Amino acid sequence: MTLFYFTADNSIQFETLQFCGIKNISVSYKFVKKNLKQLSNKFDSIILNPGSGKRKFEAQEYHDFVKSNKENYSLAMQYDQPGEIRRTMSYYHMALEDNIDWVVPILHEDYFVALNYIRPILRTNVLALGQGSSKLEEDENLQKLPAGIYHGLAKARWLENRDISSIDSSTWLSGVRNGKVQLMFQDGVHEVFLNELNEIQRSMELNKEFVDFGINDIQSKDHRSILKLSLSCHYKPLFKRLQIYEKNIG
Repeated sequence: MTLFYFTADNSIQFETLQFCGIKNISVSYKFVKKNLKQLSNKFDSIILNPGSGKRKFEAQEYHDFVKSNKENYSLAMQYDQPGEIRRTMSYYHMALEDNIDWVVPILHEDYFVALNYIRPILRTNVLALGQGSSKLEEDENLQKLPAGIYHGLAKARWLENRDISSIDSSTWLSGVRNGKVQLMFQDGVHEVFLNELNEIQRSMELNKEFVDFGINDIQSKDHRSILKLSLSCHYKPLFKRLQIYEKNIG
C-alpha cells in the first residue's frame, strides 16, 4: 500500500486537489492554523508537519497545535532539525515530555544510525525518512533498514518502492513554480517545459480520460490548469498503472 500525500499551502492548491478528487494532503501547520478543521472535512487523510524555521519556542508552539487539533489530522511529523540526528532526537524527547507520544519520529542522515539513536524511546510504529547528504545516500540507507512502516518525506521517486507505506511530495507544484512538469507518455514519464505545447498536447491526448482543460489554458498560463496538468497527465495515470488509484483518488 502506498498512500501519496500532495503537499499544499494555499486555497487555490487545496481547491484544485479537492476538485481533482485527491484524497491525501500534507500541510504545514503555519499555513492551516485557522482552517485545518475545514480541510479535514474535505480530504480523507492529512499529514501535519512543522514547516521551516527551527527554534525551540516554535517547537513548543507546534506541540501545542498538535495537541489541540488531534482530531483533525491523521499523522503529525515531529518537530525536527534536518541534517542533525542528535538535535532531531532532542526535539522528539521534547514531544514525549509534552505528552505527544503519537508524533512520527524523523530519521535524517544515516537512517540506520538515527534509528538506533531513537529506538530506546520510540513510541510509534511509523517512522519518517528525511534528508540525507544526497539522493543516492538516501536510497542506499533505505536498503539498510529493517522491515517496518515508513513514510518518505519529499520522496516522490520512491513511489514504486513497496517497502514504503506512504510518501509526501510537492513535485506536482513544479509547473507553477519552475515552469516545467513531469508528464506521462507511452514510453514513461518525462520532464517537459510549459512552452513545449506539442509535447503537452501529446500527453493530454494520451491521458484524455483525466483531462478537463484545453491546451489553450496551458498556453495562457492559467494557474489552475497548470496545477491540473500534473495531476491529470502524471499522477492519475501513474497511480492507475501502479494499482493504487483508489487509495489516492476519490
